[in-house]
Amino acid sequence: MAKLSEARAKELKESMKAAGINFVVYVPDSWNHLLQREIIEDKAFFSVGMVREDEAMATAMGAFMGGKNSAIIMEASGLGLSGLALGWLAGMERMALLIVSSHTATLGESTDYHAVTRTVAFPMLAALNVQSVVLDDIKDARRVFKQAQMTVKGQVVPVCISLPRHILWEDEGS
Repeated sequence: MAKLSEARAKELKESMKAAGINFVVYVPDSWNHLLQREIIEDKAFFSVGMVREDEAMATAMGAFMGGKNSAIIMEASGLGLSGLALGWLAGMERMALLIVSSHTATLGESTDYHAVTRTVAFPMLAALNVQSVVLDDIKDARRVFKQAQMTVKGQVVPVCISLPRHILWEDEGS
């Protein structure tokens, strides 16, 4: 039986902290909820829960403009709601943030109802010129988060780190 990995959620949180992230907006998500809980419980982060991904993204970008190192934790299918925020605020107004999303266009998605992620979310990121990387090995998390945050701050652009199933879940016997 597969279960979400508490150890990997802690490592992801520590990776975000090591990258300097200090303001996190999240939209509740069944795959990211352990990471979200880790963030909420850690006083090094100011965290805000929201209901809509586009509003959450705008809030995180506003925090970036206010001097915070901001990130959003969300399900990738919510990227479809965020096109205007990404296109207008990031593209035209040069607001930035780190996007941390579950459900990737990689192998290992076990349900058909996440197909929208493959058909909409990642092509939309590419169309909006948002750099996106899939974290394929938890051992690379600190490096990937640090490099992504360097890009967010240095180039003042959004960057997306996608978390595939094998990063968030433990399968029995693995």
